[in-house]
Amino acid sequence: LAPVQLTNQHGQTVTESWFTGQWTFFAFGFTHCPDVCIATLTQFIEIKKTLAQRHPGMTPPRYVFISVDPERDTPARLATYLSAFDRDFIGLTGAAAQIEALEQSMATFHRKQTPSASGDYQVSHSGEIFLLDPAGRVYARFVPPLETSVVAGQLNSIMTFYTRETKQGSASKT
Repeated sequence: LAPVQLTNQHGQTVTESWFTGQWTFFAFGFTHCPDVCIATLTQFIEIKKTLAQRHPGMTPPRYVFISVDPERDTPARLATYLSAFDRDFIGLTGAAAQIEALEQSMATFHRKQTPSASGDYQVSHSGEIFLLDPAGRVYARFVPPLETSVVAGQLNSIMTFYTRETKQGSASKT
């Protein structure tokens, strides 16, 4: 990931190193989104539920929603919005340049639409869900339309492959 400094919904600073240590699903979006973001967060709920049922002893991944609309998406706004979906979901916002740097490192995008006469606007953005490994690297990208039970099933395979890969990498370094 690109070096970033963002703020979570509790007002705490988050840098790229925060993304290490456990598996993390994340998506870009904004709280005024009429459809894609609601669908993505609903998919997060379904993935989380399916993983808990299939793998009750597994350390659950984090679920992160990164705003591409920092003008409107304050930490307080993110906290209110995300609590309607799941209180464990993490919202991040920050300076536009920080968000754009992160997007560039992920090969994704957003574009603010021309405001209407009332000043309201929408933001076009990609709808992928990304999976970061515990080292903070992009390990998978899930492109809509998603079958959440398949994504949950793939995570177990991905984690198994990752464990084998990191063990082999450690063995070859000794």
